[in-house]
Amino acid sequence: MSESQVPAHRGGGASLAEIGTSPRRWAIVVALMLIGAMGVYNQIVVGALGPLITVEFEMSDTLLANMMLAPLVASIFLGLVSGSLGDRFGPARVTDVGLVITVGGTVLRIFAEDFVVGFISMLLIGLGAAAMGANMPKLLAAWFKPSQMGLAVGVVMIGMAGGTGIAQATGARLGTPKNAFIITCLITAVLVLGFIAVVRDRPKGVPAPPAQERESSGGILRDVLRNPQAWLIAIAMALFSGWQMIFAGMLPTMLNKGHGMELAQAGAITSGFAWGGLAGCIIMPALATRLGMKPVIMGGALLAAGSVAAAWFIAPSPIAAVFLALSGCGGAAISCLITTAPALLPSIGPAKAGTAGGLMGTLMPIGGYVLPSFIAVPIAGSNYTLLTVIGAVTVGLTFFVMLGIPEYGVRAKKKAPVQAPAA
Repeated sequence: MSESQVPAHRGGGASLAEIGTSPRRWAIVVALMLIGAMGVYNQIVVGALGPLITVEFEMSDTLLANMMLAPLVASIFLGLVSGSLGDRFGPARVTDVGLVITVGGTVLRIFAEDFVVGFISMLLIGLGAAAMGANMPKLLAAWFKPSQMGLAVGVVMIGMAGGTGIAQATGARLGTPKNAFIITCLITAVLVLGFIAVVRDRPKGVPAPPAQERESSGGILRDVLRNPQAWLIAIAMALFSGWQMIFAGMLPTMLNKGHGMELAQAGAITSGFAWGGLAGCIIMPALATRLGMKPVIMGGALLAAGSVAAAWFIAPSPIAAVFLALSGCGGAAISCLITTAPALLPSIGPAKAGTAGGLMGTLMPIGGYVLPSFIAVPIAGSNYTLLTVIGAVTVGLTFFVMLGIPEYGVRAKKKAPVQAPAA
C-alpha cells in the first residue's frame, strides 16, 4: 500500500491522495521558514545590541542574558500546553494565537526602559515560537507525505539558521535599540499576517477526525507522557540542543582562550559549523529517504561527535573548519529528522503529534540551557579540551537513545507487510 492510498481516517472520506500534492504546502513551508527566521532574529538582535541595551536599560550583562533567553522560558513552560491545544483545536489556530501574542510582545518591547518590561516583552515574543515549534510536526504531516517531510523540515530549519546569521550581521547596524525594536516589530507583524493568511490545518478534502475519534486534551497528554518513544525523541532533541549551545555559542571563545586564536580567525573557523548545518538540512533528509530515518540519525550523531572533537584537536589549522562543517551536517540529521518523528512514529501519529512535539519543545530548551550552564561548564571550567569532549559525548549519546526508537517514515512503510483486502 503506497503513501497516497492509505485511508486518512477510519471514518472514511478523503485519502492521503490529497496530501503531498497541493501547491499550497510549499507556501506554508515558506511561511514557517520566515516566521522561524524572524523568531530567532527577535532573540539574537538583543545580544547583537547588548552593549547599548545594558547602558540604556541600566542593567548588568547577567540580566541581559536572562532577557535574551526569556523566549526559551516560554518554550519550557508552554511548549507542552501549546502542542496539547493544537491536537484539540488545530495546529494552525493555536499557532496563530501564539504569533499574535508575539506581535504584542514586539510592540511592548519598543516601550521597554528597564529589565522587567524587557523580560516580559521577550517572554511574550517567545510564545509564538513555542506554539509553532510544538505544532509544526502535526501541521506538516497534514500537508506532506512522509517521504517529503524531511525536506520540508529542512527548509524551515534553514530559515532558523539564517535568522541567527542575519541578526549577528545586521543587528548592530539598526542604530539604537528602539529603532531596532520598531523595525523588527513591523517586519514581525507583516510576516504574522502572511502566516495567518496562508496556513491552514489541512488541505481541502481531508477531513478532521470524526468527533467520536477525538480524545480530550487530557487523554492525549496522558497517552503521550506514558509513551517511552515520545520521551526518547524529546531527550534526543535535548541532547542536540545542549551540544549546539556549547559549540555554536561558546566555540569562538574556546578557540581564542584554548588555542590562542584571534577572535576574527576563531569566528571564521566556527562559521563552518553553521554552513555545515545548512547543507545538512538538505543532504540528510535526502539520505533518509534511501537509507531510513534511524540509521541516518544515528550516523549523524557519531559524525557530529567525532568531527567536532577532531576539529578541536587539529585547531588552529584551517582544516578545523571542514571538520566543524561535517559536525554541523551530522547535527542537522538529528534536528531535521527527529522533528518529523512525532507525526511519523506509529505509537504517536498525527493525532497526538502536537502534544509529542510540545514535549520536545519543552525538553529541548531545558537541554540547551541546563547541559552547558549546569553540567558541562561547571565540570570543565577553563579546561576547553574537556569541555569539547563533554560536548561531543553529549551529542554522541543520541546514538544510544535512538536504539529505543523503531524505524519510521518511508523505509518503515516499505518494510511493513502488505495486508490482504478483506473478503
